[in-house]
Amino acid sequence: MNACIPNGMSPGLKLWSELAGEEFAAFVRTIPLGRVGRLEEDVGRAVAFLLSDDAAYVTGSTLMADGGQAYLR
Repeated sequence: MNACIPNGMSPGLKLWSELAGEEFAAFVRTIPLGRVGRLEEDVGRAVAFLLSDDAAYVTGSTLMADGGQAYLR
């Protein structure tokens, strides 16, 4: 079993960005790539990889599709 931990612009996150711009901007600054992920392009492609034959030998893994935000330093 594999898992994906995403960081993508969900409807809830988009609303938060509109209602609390400064807080959202501070949140984005915690992402090393400097932006929130695009759900289809960034997160969706990572999940599609895990579901594909290309990941047939990948098991017990957690794929962080979060722009480096959870990178353990």
